[in-house]
Amino acid sequence: MKSGYIFLPIIILAVLITSGCGSVDLSLINQVKRFEPEWMNLSETVSFVDRNLRITHQRYDADFKEIDPFISDPNSNERNSLFGLRSQYMNMVKDRDKLQETFDLQKDEFIQTVAEFNEWQNKLMKKKLDQDKARGELVEFQKTHEKLASEINKTQDELIRNIESHNSLLRRITSTLKLYTNYDINYR
Repeated sequence: MKSGYIFLPIIILAVLITSGCGSVDLSLINQVKRFEPEWMNLSETVSFVDRNLRITHQRYDADFKEIDPFISDPNSNERNSLFGLRSQYMNMVKDRDKLQETFDLQKDEFIQTVAEFNEWQNKLMKKKLDQDKARGELVEFQKTHEKLASEINKTQDELIRNIESHNSLLRRITSTLKLYTNYDINYR
């Protein structure tokens, strides 16, 4: 009988502790659930940029190696024009390299922020966060997401322009050389 009385205070204490945490505010949960898909949308953009940057690294060098001997051909009547196009192409490759550096930083920040958000969300669902503090943290995650989305979308737009520049320059070069090879990269 005495052992039953020892466990009673422990049970009461456990009930008080768990009830002290309170339940998670449903409006906060709904805000988090509505915001959660935004990370997936941004993830798709990150994947698009990552995939297309890898393609450009493979294709730009390979494509240019195929046509460069024709540009350097001393018999070409269009040699000066072709050298100018070659220079534009090299600048375009340098721009792509800068995009890669920028994107690598953005991707790292994205991965870290998503991991932090997932950890935060787990704590929220397990009632381990103060509700008022959690609301402020959600606002900060939303701001961070907005900033990242803006930066990554800008990088995506610049990458698309870079690929279109590759396509255009190689079309002009092959047309001038009267080569009938298609070097277009389809980035969609």
